[in-house]
Amino acid sequence: MAKDPHRKPLQRVALQLGYVSIYWAWIEDVIDALITELAPLEKGHAANAITGSTDVRQKVQMLKALAFIRKGESEGWYEAVIANLNVIDGDIRSRRNAFVHSPWFVPKGKLVRHKKSTKIAKSQAFQPPVLTTLEITPVKIAEARKLKDDMLKALRSAVHQLAFAMDFGWHTSRKTSFEESRRLQSSRERPKGKPASPRRQRVAG
Repeated sequence: MAKDPHRKPLQRVALQLGYVSIYWAWIEDVIDALITELAPLEKGHAANAITGSTDVRQKVQMLKALAFIRKGESEGWYEAVIANLNVIDGDIRSRRNAFVHSPWFVPKGKLVRHKKSTKIAKSQAFQPPVLTTLEITPVKIAEARKLKDDMLKALRSAVHQLAFAMDFGWHTSRKTSFEESRRLQSSRERPKGKPASPRRQRVAG
């Protein structure tokens, strides 16, 4: 196997950026699925043609409106959808863009990202204006890991919201709240034989 020509800091951030790219694509895919389910759109060519030709920020606004229209008597689902979309569009999207679209460098072994941005401003009072065209931002690998973890959390939330939307009638007829359905879904996802949390084990003992 050929030796990696890049330094360790760049190798580490490249791994995290790979996850960031994958998770963002998955988040968009679940948003598409929610729009398709709630509109509803004919699955396949029709849904793909519409969601595939729409910007993610427009999709977020579409989904907020559809969630409001379809919320019915569901308890907690609409609020969860809006809260998650606000995190995705208001926080994760800008952080993801900064990580994915920035050139990365490792001067003197320190990880930094560049952003070309033209500004003319006074650095200090009574000083002449200064032109800047490049922002150099030091970055710690923990920031990339935090973004990856936040994206995974938002992705899981969106998947639970989609699962609930696909069975609206069943949940509302049984007066099952979104949080109750989420706990039930999480318990089903727990691998067989997985022990309870340490706190529960102590109580049981």
